[in-house]
Amino acid sequence: MTEVSPQGKTLFELSFDKPYVSYRAFRFPWHAAPATKPDLAFKTDADQLTLAYSWNGATDVAGYRVFGGETPDSMDVLQAVDKADFETQSQFSELPSGECYFQVAAVDSDGAEMARSKLLSTDARLCPLGQ
Repeated sequence: MTEVSPQGKTLFELSFDKPYVSYRAFRFPWHAAPATKPDLAFKTDADQLTLAYSWNGATDVAGYRVFGGETPDSMDVLQAVDKADFETQSQFSELPSGECYFQVAAVDSDGAEMARSKLLSTDARLCPLGQ
């Protein structure tokens, strides 16, 4: 399927991978807010912590707020980040040593919070979940 402007400029193209075919296509606005929470994962390299997050299927996410703290009840906003592709990442190299609880909140273009990820601990021994 190809959408073309009156001036002949291609505006939109859609194709299926083989062996899928279709004789009909419709284009219309689509908005989705998944029933699941945003995903949050981490990795550490030397003295750097990388948080990776996404909300698969959510169409109105403009950015994320990254929260961190020494306890689940003492978390503050560490960063406000624009959405980047499917997965967005934040890197930290100078966090306080006890700061090992993290969470992200997906926000829309007005800055309104849409949903939060599960709480994540980067050190299960020092910062156990479930307390």
